[in-house]
Amino acid sequence: MAPPASDRFGLVLLAPCAIAVVLGCAVARAGDTQVYKTVDEHGNVVYADRASSANASKSTVRFHEPSAADLANLAQQQKAAQSAESQRLQQTAASNVAHLQQAKAEREKQARCDSARDNYNRLQQAGRIYQLDAQGNRVYMPDADADAARTQARTAMEAACAS
Repeated sequence: MAPPASDRFGLVLLAPCAIAVVLGCAVARAGDTQVYKTVDEHGNVVYADRASSANASKSTVRFHEPSAADLANLAQQQKAAQSAESQRLQQTAASNVAHLQQAKAEREKQARCDSARDNYNRLQQAGRIYQLDAQGNRVYMPDADADAARTQARTAMEAACAS
């Protein structure tokens, strides 16, 4: 899909500026080059290496080629920024994992509490408590053993539901 006419026109206008800068860099290594600034009939600012009209204003563009030290410094800064971003992402991932593990542990604790509470309530509501023997027959517990089982269930519930 072709860009809108205004975008194509803007790109065409930028091309002479880019060419002027490149030519200026190639010709004037000293660091200064002359460019002309004009405004076309559409109100767009145009930079060129030659005056396109009598009312073009002349400007001096100063530039310098970066030294090897500047380039090395820039590369080092980019590497440090990438390292910092990588570390931040790792810390975020570790934090997310820790939150997920904490939420899982809380759900498991709540499930243990619910199970212990249900067991205690079942034993409290039961009239008589029994156990199954090896043949699957019910063997009813004496009252003292049933009370001990209820006390043990209550202790287990309190331990599982403690904050």
